[in-house]
Amino acid sequence: MMVWTMFILAHVCIARASLFTEFCPGVEDVKLGDLDTDGFPRWIVLRLKRWKGNEDGKRQQTLHLVRNKMHPEYCPVVNTVFWMKILAEHGIHCGPLFPFINNGHTTFAQPLEYIKNEQWEKWVGQLFVYVGGELLECTFHSIPRSAVKWAARCSAPQFDMQGGRWVRNSEAFQLYIRDGILKSKELLAHLGAGDVDPIFKFWVWVPTV
Repeated sequence: MMVWTMFILAHVCIARASLFTEFCPGVEDVKLGDLDTDGFPRWIVLRLKRWKGNEDGKRQQTLHLVRNKMHPEYCPVVNTVFWMKILAEHGIHCGPLFPFINNGHTTFAQPLEYIKNEQWEKWVGQLFVYVGGELLECTFHSIPRSAVKWAARCSAPQFDMQGGRWVRNSEAFQLYIRDGILKSKELLAHLGAGDVDPIFKFWVWVPTV
């Protein structure tokens, strides 16, 4: 449950590996939004206090993650809520949202330890190998790279995509944006009038004000 939740959040947050390991936000940094008719929050607010390039925590970010009702199994809200319930059952209400795992089991003993980058990247690699096919060649970097391309296809603002998770003048970041926009144009050229990019069937970037 924990690894899957980390995997989902890494996509929607366009995260570096370190964002949920050495700089992992705390359980107390997750705030639940208004409840929907089924009892789940419509969104969650994730406060990021530290990340690579902001190790001293002088800057902060607040990410609003909304529900994916089309595919609940990929929903960042549903998965995070379920994971936080597991933490609460073990009396965990503060400390890293994703604690260290030892011998295949989450270590809930206080003080909670942070996951190491190497461990997280190993899990992601194993997941890609398990799925197979084209994903055999993927690494953790494939997650933020794909997320930037998908967000660009959704016409997401560059500032929202970048945040503190990409270097401001990153050539790779700009390349992925261009790739995403080009992919969207190619797909729309073969669709009928009024159709939208198929990306919206599973990845929805909701603008906020």
